Amino acid sequence: MTEVRRELNEIEYLNWCVAQPYNMVVAVEIRGEIDPAGLRLALDKAQVRHPLLAVNTELGPNGVPWFSSSGVGAIPLRVVAEASHESALRFAEKELTASFERDRAGPSRLPLIRVALFPPAGARETASLVLTVQHVIADGLSMVFLVRDLLHWLEQPDAALPVLDAPARAEDLLPPAVRRRVSTSPTRFQLVLALARLYSWLRQGLRFGARAPAPEKHVLHHRTWVLTREQTSALRARCRREGVSVHAALCTAFLPAFPAIHTPVSLRPFLARPVGEALGLYVGAAEVKLAYRDTLGFWRNARRFRHRLGRRLRDPFGVFRLFSKAVPVELVQQLGPLIVELASGGRPFGITNLGDLDAAGLGLGQGRLTIEAFFGAVMGIVDSSVVTTCTLGGRLRLHLLATETASCETAIRDDTEQAVRRLVAALDG
Repeated sequence: MTEVRRELNEIEYLNWCVAQPYNMVVAVEIRGEIDPAGLRLALDKAQVRHPLLAVNTELGPNGVPWFSSSGVGAIPLRVVAEASHESALRFAEKELTASFERDRAGPSRLPLIRVALFPPAGARETASLVLTVQHVIADGLSMVFLVRDLLHWLEQPDAALPVLDAPARAEDLLPPAVRRRVSTSPTRFQLVLALARLYSWLRQGLRFGARAPAPEKHVLHHRTWVLTREQTSALRARCRREGVSVHAALCTAFLPAFPAIHTPVSLRPFLARPVGEALGLYVGAAEVKLAYRDTLGFWRNARRFRHRLGRRLRDPFGVFRLFSKAVPVELVQQLGPLIVELASGGRPFGITNLGDLDAAGLGLGQGRLTIEAFFGAVMGIVDSSVVTTCTLGGRLRLHLLATETASCETAIRDDTEQAVRRLVAALDG
């Protein structure tokens, strides 16, 4: 197993500063028998192939955390017998708000990942696999690659997959042009934090010294929508004709209800060294604010969204003009929720597009084990709502994790229902 010991890079440090719980949870519904012993072997192989599955964090002398594999044990595996897929989803929901033990050196530590297997309750039932990782070691695409690798070893236990490299030093990841503009002082960050606080207070109409109203209690709800194969094919064809991506069309369908949409962005193509399919945190984000104009129709709005998103993606590392490891963790934890609140108008919403899981390069669940559903979500910084979308079996799936309040009841779920209807109606519009 590759030994890992290095300081976190800027991308990882930014996400480590969010504190806990800040987990990425993936729940996969699988048709086919999964032997727990075979899964144990597959997880052991995964720790060899993906070095960051065998690390935990510890604080360096300067307070900046390091990754270290010293004393880190095997990936914990829990088997929950005679449970339904709904039970697995409830378990995944709890995992979103569960913490990992981290930031201490010494022997006998667990990695920043744990797995639960829910074997099928009956001959015609599906198995469920729930993977929980601390977000600092993985992004959404990493989890797709990991599930693919696990299924491969479950079907071919003796198969070998090459060990994937992980940057040995934090400085190896950001391109030189980006590293030159990384801030070496927290001053700029402190100024932005002060301005964000002031703007937040002014928006709330509060006088200085007054307390903001207490936040409402939030509850989580799940719901899934699945387009037919014909609708999915029609959506792809229409997007090609209109000159927009499927992601732009998806986001446009939600704009009337959510005029600010958070989009995770893969940084893998822009890094200083290729990371390929290595598990790690190689993701940034684009916040797109755009008012939907009814008079323009759906597809002209989609082209507006595509253009606005393209502008946001011109500088995927722009955050590092402001942020660096010179910024104390306490300041990052103060600014994060403020930025999300101001960008979203108090209603944070994101769309995570995992893409086409049927693609030849992934080959996900095309053997004896087939994937019936793939759900992923992240919880952290604020109580946000997220739609995870992917194409599986030729059908576009949208899974909503809604963070509702007592006063809103089912507003987010209702708005998502309307967005899906708007998307389907646009296929013929």
